[in-house]
Amino acid sequence: MVTSLQKNSEDKQEKPEQQKTEAKADAKDNKANASAADASAEINKELIKHVAALARLKLTEKELEKFVPELKEIINTFSQLNKVNVDNVEPSFQPVELKNALRDDIVEKSFTNEEALSNAEHKKEGYFKGPSVM
Repeated sequence: MVTSLQKNSEDKQEKPEQQKTEAKADAKDNKANASAADASAEINKELIKHVAALARLKLTEKELEKFVPELKEIINTFSQLNKVNVDNVEPSFQPVELKNALRDDIVEKSFTNEEALSNAEHKKEGYFKGPSVM
C-alpha cells in the first residue's frame, strides 16, 4: 500500500535527464517569448504610467521623462542576453553541490536506564525528577 506522502515524494523525484530536457525546452520557450515581447513592447511614457498605476506609484512628468531612457537601456541590455546561444549549455539547477551535513543514523551501544539514573539524586519510576512547575 502506497501512502500519499510516498506518492508525492516519488512524483517530485525526477530523473536528472528529464530535468535537463525540460529546462532546455523551457529556455527555448522563454527565448521565443522574449523575442516576441521585444518586438511588440515599445517603452514610452504611457507604458511607464500604466506600470506605475499598477504599482500604485504617483510619478511626476519629470520622473516619467527620466525613466523612459533608463527603462529602454535596461530592456536593451536584457534583450542582448536573449541573443546568447545556450543550445549546448546544460542548465545549472544548483551551482554549489548540496551535501547532507548530518551523520548516518547508526544504532550504537548506549546507557541502560539504570546506568543513566545511577548518579541521579532525584528519580522516580525510572525518570529524572525535577521541581514542580506549577
